[in-house]
Amino acid sequence: MLRRAEARPTASMTAAALEVRDAPDGRLVLALSGRLVAESIPEVWRAALHALRAAGGRPAVVDAAGVDYCDGAGTCQGPHIIADLNMVPNSPSDGTKASKRKLIRRIYFISPSNALSYQDVTLTGALPDPVVLAENIEQMQLEYAVDTSAVGTPSSFTATPADWSQVIGVRVKLLAVSSDPSKNTNNAGTFVLSDDTTVSIATAAGNPKRRVYSTYIPFVSPKSRLES
Repeated sequence: MLRRAEARPTASMTAAALEVRDAPDGRLVLALSGRLVAESIPEVWRAALHALRAAGGRPAVVDAAGVDYCDGAGTCQGPHIIADLNMVPNSPSDGTKASKRKLIRRIYFISPSNALSYQDVTLTGALPDPVVLAENIEQMQLEYAVDTSAVGTPSSFTATPADWSQVIGVRVKLLAVSSDPSKNTNNAGTFVLSDDTTVSIATAAGNPKRRVYSTYIPFVSPKSRLES
């Protein structure tokens, strides 16, 4: 069995390709090649899911040795292809339903004792105790990534999105403070946590050191794969 599905190339990219073949040990091989960019990923992703469903419960492997280019969108969305393939039911043709997944409602916050914490929200009964993730965190700010161009990458960041259907990720910034005093830094300072939030620290005893940490978290959603 040998099939090949290609994403239609445009003037700005060379098509990505998916080759589906049988390995000698009976496993299904999904071989990616070409360029993983925002324009090429959706069609390859759909073809991979179709091939895996058609294979029933056979084990499958993803071979990315032929990928010669991966832009920012490909870096974020490429792992989603593998994750989605792992979530396909093993035997869809016999009517078996996929396993149910637990819906988790979780709130992240900074406690009065300056600890980054979370608390699960349950439908019934008393709420569980908060879980501390990190101590000495004074501020947390979130900016949501908005894709207004439907290309799978952020067009802008904002704390108050006007259209949540265009949100594809979140940028998180944390202001951490040291437990011990520092001889090499001033206690007072101004820290930019977002376009709308600047934190000014007044001079006080102790002279601790502060630092801002930032990361970006892409959302796994139909919008992130250009499936809107």
